[in-house]
Amino acid sequence: MRKTILYTLILLLCLACKNDAEFEAEDPSEVTETTSAAENGSIFSPEKWKTKDGFDYPHRNRMLKDLMTDEDFRSLKRNEVLDLLGEPDRIDTNYLFYRVEQKRLSLWPIHTKTMVVKFTQDSLIEWIKIHE
Repeated sequence: MRKTILYTLILLLCLACKNDAEFEAEDPSEVTETTSAAENGSIFSPEKWKTKDGFDYPHRNRMLKDLMTDEDFRSLKRNEVLDLLGEPDRIDTNYLFYRVEQKRLSLWPIHTKTMVVKFTQDSLIEWIKIHE
């Protein structure tokens, strides 16, 4: 009985994992060579960033690279980040946590991608990282 449960868990883990490149589109047909970044939704938009569909944020993963590489964003203070990105999913002292994407098996999360923004004591961005 234990072996059956173990094999089932291993099979579920193997099926849940996928080897996509970071920031790659979920469906390759979404992005063609002739489509601009603005057309496929990869340009950052505060309105799209704040859009929530049920428990998911459908646009955040496509905009993440643009946001992370934007030097203007990295120069913002904490209150400006909150105004631009909206309320984070979690706050912890000098950290803001924005859930980018979450894959679930029924009700259980099996993979979560979160953007973490750390601030200095002066409320300036110290670093931005992706936690998976």
